[in-house]
Amino acid sequence: MKKTCKLTLFLLLFAMLQPAVAALRDPTEPAFAGAQITTSAPAQPLLEAILLAGARQLAVISGNIYRVGDLFQGDRIVAMDAGHVQLEGARGKLTLTLLPMQIRRDIKGNA
Repeated sequence: MKKTCKLTLFLLLFAMLQPAVAALRDPTEPAFAGAQITTSAPAQPLLEAILLAGARQLAVISGNIYRVGDLFQGDRIVAMDAGHVQLEGARGKLTLTLLPMQIRRDIKGNA
């Protein structure tokens, strides 16, 4: 009988403390863990790299590889050089630019 009474008392206390325990925050959890994170596509495509090897011209735009003449989001890639990719389409002309050479050299030197 005493065991049943102690168990009942323990369960009652546990049930009463449950809301207070639930309100405590885990100190090891990152501050943003409960936040909703939303991502959206960048307003302008991101030119990440250009490879020019003779007649072969490739550009990495927003994580994908393209050649001159390919379509990117409805715009045609019409030209590329060592630092730029030119797009033309219904929205008009758009030139994507790589980071300046000096910045790229500094990053390589620090790596």
